[in-house]
Formats: sequence, C-alpha cells, structure tokens
Amino acid sequence: MSYIASNYAWVRYWYTTAITSWPASLPMFLFGLYIGRRGFFEDIGAHRRGLWRVLVVGLCVGVLAYISRSLLLTSNSTPAFEQRLISGLLWSAHAWGLAAFYASSLLLLLQRHPWRRRLAPLGAVGRLALTNYLLQSILINPVCIAFGLFDKITPSLGLLLALLIWLIQVPASVWWLKRFRFGPAEWIWRSLTYGSSQPMREPHDRRWQSTLGAPQ
Repeated sequence: MSYIASNYAWVRYWYTTAITSWPASLPMFLFGLYIGRRGFFEDIGAHRRGLWRVLVVGLCVGVLAYISRSLLLTSNSTPAFEQRLISGLLWSAHAWGLAAFYASSLLLLLQRHPWRRRLAPLGAVGRLALTNYLLQSILINPVCIAFGLFDKITPSLGLLLALLIWLIQVPASVWWLKRFRFGPAEWIWRSLTYGSSQPMREPHDRRWQSTLGAPQ
C-alpha cells in the first residue's frame, strides 16, 4: 500500500504542477516541427557550421545554468518563491542547452561514415522509442520493488542500471526490426491513428538495411 500511496502522491504532484512544467515541452515540439518542415534533416551536411555553433553554445549554456542552479539552491539569501522560480528557469536552460549539445554532437558524428555505421543500432532504439520507454518501466519496477530501491538509487547505481538496460534494449531493438516493421507499442499507436490494423511483418522481398531509415 505504501508503494501505491507513493505513486499516487507523485502523480498528484505532477498534474498539479503541470501549469509550470508541461508548457516547457511545447516549444521543443514546435521547434522540431519547424526544422523538419524546413528540410533540415534532408541535407545535414549543409548545416555543419551551424551545428558546431549549437554544440558550443548549448554546452556553455547547459553547464553554466547547472552551476548557477546548484549555487542558488545552496544559498539562504534568496526568498523561497524567487528561488523556486529562478531554479525552474535555470533547470530548463540547463536541460535545453545540454539537449542541444547532445543532438548536435550526434548529428556531426553521423556525417562521418565510420561513425554512421557504429551509431546505426541507435536508430533501431529510436524507431522503437515508445516500446523501449515502456520497457524500461517494466524492467526497473520489479527490481526496485524486490530490493526496496525506490528513492534509494544513488547516481552511480542509476548509471549502472541505465547501462544494463541499454545493453538489453539496443540488440533487442535491432533483432526486432529485422523481423517486424514496428515495435508492439508503435504498432498499437499506428493502428489506432489509421483506424485499422497495420501490417506488422516486413515483406519477404524487403530486408532491413539500416535502422536510421524509417519504414515506408
């Protein structure tokens, strides 16, 4: 019962703070839609110089915002309301800056053929994003319940668990997409979107060549 109560408290907190946390995601969705409509991913090489700028600026903003937020949270001179407000803004700047840094780093690496081959399995994980997201909860919850790890996972243990799950999900995603067009959760979502059951199997005359390309 304590486990259910803790989860209920977390869900209640999440929804009651939605007015400040959820709108932060909308600009990111709109930005992704904008660069997709502009054909950015059709010729990434033409934007290499801009990606380097994004990489440097994103890293600087992310690191400086993280340090500033850490200093703010250890300060006793800032009123509580202002501290929470500024902390939230710095957290968003930190998250967005590092996200831009990671994304631009990967896009630049993908311009090099050896790295394109090495990173290709990550495309399989991305094509099964919803399935893998749900699978992480399916894998981690029983472990936390069995060993009483909720609210007790240290950063080092969290990193170890993330690596172990990643080592499972990457080869599993590659194996799955060699046989099926979509992940289980993606198939359900796609079928509901189109209002009819979508073909799950790949045609016999078509082999899975690269996880970086989406199914037709």
